Amino acid sequence: MTTLLTAVLLYILVFGADYLFYVKQEKSYKYISVQTYILFVIGQLAAIFLFYNEITSFFVHWQSEVVFLLIFTAFLLLFTYVLMRDRLYVCSMSSRSLRCLTPWYVLVKGAEIVFQQLIYLMVALTLASLLGVHFYTYVAYILILLIMHIVVILGGGQSVVKSLTFGLFAISAPIFYVYTEMGVFWPAVYLHGVMYVFYWLTIADFDGSSLNSAVKVENRG
Repeated sequence: MTTLLTAVLLYILVFGADYLFYVKQEKSYKYISVQTYILFVIGQLAAIFLFYNEITSFFVHWQSEVVFLLIFTAFLLLFTYVLMRDRLYVCSMSSRSLRCLTPWYVLVKGAEIVFQQLIYLMVALTLASLLGVHFYTYVAYILILLIMHIVVILGGGQSVVKSLTFGLFAISAPIFYVYTEMGVFWPAVYLHGVMYVFYWLTIADFDGSSLNSAVKVENRG
């Protein structure tokens, strides 16, 4: 139980710090920034330090997993570069600040996803240890993840609540299975990344109008 509470607290602290940046900086806040990237990297390091003994077995084949992760990241960076080269700016104003699909966004979001999955891993392992692996454990897993995301939802608006809730329900079962049955880590990271690729390809606007309208909103502010 202590491990579970520690993992949830670390998650809330990291995303709570990001929310405080947003509150303090107001209109100057930018999600795609060195500040946000460093925050998530610090969160990763803290999670590895706190839960090293519990997660060691998930990184037995870390060399090959890092290679696959680098290939996946390189593909996403190339994809975003091609979009920008062709002036296909894909942007969204759905969460606190303007977010555009760029190579720098891939790096920041990638750091966030790895941190999130480290915490999701510890929550899954702790619940499986306490309750066993069955349907009610999965329900508890979903509820805890939703509670953890309160600090993410704050200030995000209804669109964020809907997309976040849908995303959690969509990926929670597969990643819970990956952690508790397969005993591996990186497939969950890939799944989380693919979910965001799906989001940008299906919801975002490819003709540049989303960028123009978003910029106008910021300028009016």
